[in-house]
Amino acid sequence: MSLNANGSPPYDPHAHRILEHPTTNNETLIHLLKGSLGTGILAMPNAFYNSGLLIGTVGTILIGILCTYCLHVLVRSQYLLCKRLRVPILSYPDSMKYALQDGPAFLRFGVPLSAFIVDGFLIVYQLGICCVYIMFIGTSIKQCELFHPLNLLNDDSKVLDIYIEPMNERYYMLIILLPLVAINLIRNLKLLAPFSQAANIITFVGLGIVLWYIFTDLPPINSRPLIGEPRKYTLFVGTTLFALEAVG
Repeated sequence: MSLNANGSPPYDPHAHRILEHPTTNNETLIHLLKGSLGTGILAMPNAFYNSGLLIGTVGTILIGILCTYCLHVLVRSQYLLCKRLRVPILSYPDSMKYALQDGPAFLRFGVPLSAFIVDGFLIVYQLGICCVYIMFIGTSIKQCELFHPLNLLNDDSKVLDIYIEPMNERYYMLIILLPLVAINLIRNLKLLAPFSQAANIITFVGLGIVLWYIFTDLPPINSRPLIGEPRKYTLFVGTTLFALEAVG
């Protein structure tokens, strides 16, 4: 075992972390998959529509590599700062603050505001992600109403209106908001692990069904452009980042 200059063993942040409800490696992997895989995958066809097949394929690989590298740098930097400061864990804002303090001198002017900037970005990021999910759930429920068997039996799709008052999808979003808020108040990740596992199974089954429909009677590849319009590349990058990134 290596020793510090003063003869003491190096500080290990992992050994000093006290967690009230620690999760196992498998449970952590389950939560990681649940946090990473979501509705963004369903938006990737639209991303390729904006970029073209060639640009989309190469761009997705490059963005995936960039996201993985940045996350690795973030986690590695947090770990080294924890060892240097001899603390078990650092939040994202604290990591930014101490990294700037120990970084190049010309960046230290940003130390006082760094934590607020990181918190601001995280709030905007999480708010946007949550809004997308609420919209996705609300519009999906609305589509279930439109494609109810009673509606499908009639050409004008109005049979169900006899039994259920037609609702705007915004009302569905409002209805599901309270249950979603209640679920997010549960902070015990060990308790939520079985539910995350069930959600992962449902997600993979759903994606499998979607992919089956996508690749059934697929049009010729040469009928799709390899390179899309450059003015739409930003839409491709944003959609791909939404599908791949889960740093929050």
